[in-house]
Amino acid sequence: MSSLEQSYDRSQRTYCTTCGASNRATSHFCTGCGSVMRAQPSSDAMSQPTTATLIAASTPTSPPTGGIQAGDAGTAGPPPPPAETPARGYPLAPPPPLFKTAPPPAARASEGRSHPWIRYVLISLAVVAAVVVALLLYPRAEIVVSGLEVPDVLVSGDTVVASVRLANEGRGAGEYDLTVLVDGEPAQSTTVSLAGRVEETVEVVLGDLAPGTYEIAVADWEGADGVVWVMTPPEFEVDRIDVTPNPMDVNESADVTVVVQVTNVGEADGIHDLQLLLDGAAGESRSIALEGGATAEESFAATVDGPGVHEVSVGGATVTVDAYQLERLGNGTEIINEIDGGVNEFRIINNFDEDVVVVLAEPGDGTAALLSVYVHANDSHAVRTIQDGTYSTYFVHGSSWCTYCNEFKESPSYSRFEGDVEFRSTATRYAIYTVEFGIEGVPGEPTPSVASEEFPTM
Repeated sequence: MSSLEQSYDRSQRTYCTTCGASNRATSHFCTGCGSVMRAQPSSDAMSQPTTATLIAASTPTSPPTGGIQAGDAGTAGPPPPPAETPARGYPLAPPPPLFKTAPPPAARASEGRSHPWIRYVLISLAVVAAVVVALLLYPRAEIVVSGLEVPDVLVSGDTVVASVRLANEGRGAGEYDLTVLVDGEPAQSTTVSLAGRVEETVEVVLGDLAPGTYEIAVADWEGADGVVWVMTPPEFEVDRIDVTPNPMDVNESADVTVVVQVTNVGEADGIHDLQLLLDGAAGESRSIALEGGATAEESFAATVDGPGVHEVSVGGATVTVDAYQLERLGNGTEIINEIDGGVNEFRIINNFDEDVVVVLAEPGDGTAALLSVYVHANDSHAVRTIQDGTYSTYFVHGSSWCTYCNEFKESPSYSRFEGDVEFRSTATRYAIYTVEFGIEGVPGEPTPSVASEEFPTM
């Protein structure tokens, strides 16, 4: 019976060429980084020779040839191969290597690339590349604003509409949040859906803007802007109404011409209807077109109905027309006579170059005329049926007597005598009172002027 005993130092250690960690010489993977070991012995293990002891149970005189004995310096040649079948015992296997030699640096660098984190990086890069390719190949929407159109001029009260042109330059459908700004502030927003490769014009209603100038733009887009001028609406005013002739003499003609001056005080152009009213009755009418701020004149023809004060209206403006009935009355014409039936006499001598009207009225201011007599210039007249009584004497001279309003329309001059006149009669006597105007060099009774409002009404 024989046995082979081989011993070696299992305390030998190797160092990892990747991370430098110390490992057992028999380890195949590094305990520090997990890479495949290419071990190198430690300095202590390499300085100690390997010692092996072979113990044979056979006769001492026949040791195996080439065996290594204790104390041998290890100069013998390589041991012979083990016998296939020893007489006793078991086949001897070669001892395991004490350490593995390190591969050359190039080999280590090549093998180091197989580190697990490199595999993770490569897998991640592959995933990212696949995502990028999928994104590039997936149809996407790419919506842009290609233009903005707004009206240059509007009238206040009109609706402001902005037309925005959108284009989807991508292949996929998408949505776009469109916001229109007015003077930099959001005014209206809407969401627009567009299919791929499609253009569309979107109308955004901005509502009614007050008069002024506004800058319209699309949010977040340079160049998509415009300016809108909102004008004040047309507004027509009648500045003036002229009626000719005014005053007028209906004895000559009852026709008048009405000239109206109209101005459009608004900024926008417009059309205005003008209607002539004469004493409330509709006359001529027409339409007039004016630009903003422009002024024009229009003429109308009208015919008054008799003497008097007439009212002419156009576009809310009103003017009065004095229609006279001018007529020179006959000398001695009694315009009013409420004191007829007496026996007293009232004589009038007019030396003026103008006609005169003499009035007898009750004493006091603001009374009505009891007698008024029309006397021509440089002529005279006598009224012989005056009732008894005390009267104040007034007179007015001028020209262009109006029979409708009983007054001179040209250069009237109103006066009165300071003293009152008294008419008294009996069965055998009657009173005569004489007034003479225009005597030069002869003192007479004072005749102060009076206002037309103080003159007795006729």
